Amino acid sequence: MVDGDVLDGVGAPALIERMFANPDVMYIQAHFARRGCYAALIERN
Repeated sequence: MVDGDVLDGVGAPALIERMFANPDVMYIQAHFARRGCYAALIERN
């Protein structure tokens, strides 16, 4: 794990862009805050 954060959905695009600015981040695992439920895998283009 390189980074982590909690936010509402409105801030997701900016957070994804910030995380992918780090070349060590190959993908992002998105989870719902409640119960840690897995939501999606976000990969680089």
